[in-house]
Amino acid sequence: MNEVLSITSVEASAPDEPVTVDEVKEWANIDHTDDDALLFTMIIGARQDVEAETGIKLVPNTVTVVVKAMCDERLYLPYVPLITEATPLSVADDLTDAEIDADGYKVKGGGIQLFAAGTYAVTYTTGGTTQALNELIKMLVAYRYNNRGDGESGMPDEIKQRLLKYQKVWL
Repeated sequence: MNEVLSITSVEASAPDEPVTVDEVKEWANIDHTDDDALLFTMIIGARQDVEAETGIKLVPNTVTVVVKAMCDERLYLPYVPLITEATPLSVADDLTDAEIDADGYKVKGGGIQLFAAGTYAVTYTTGGTTQALNELIKMLVAYRYNNRGDGESGMPDEIKQRLLKYQKVWL
């Protein structure tokens, strides 16, 4: 069985958020600009909470998984979806930092099959969202905006329940 030794995820600096302040204002029927900075901060927090609940990165991240792999076992990668078209998957021998040939592994959905046992560093880019997740971010920001100061800054059960179907579990 593969043994994950470490996982690092680095978010792109100043990424474009999946929803804009204007979209949140329209959703929440806010017609002034006084709280635009607050709403932007709340969007970031809501997006990060949705990411934490689902295991899906919604903005570009570079992820490196260091794994001690067994021969021909599939490694399920955390933080989907993979964006291998923009930044190809890199698989390196972790001891020499030399990239291995593409014949040494195969990408399968949200995972990778390594054909030889060893310790590898698998680096890839992830990030992406759906309209449904964007809607949940807007709902969460509107809820937190309307309940700020009331001690209600968490996540309502309705939103948690809707996020359940998007949760990604990896082994």
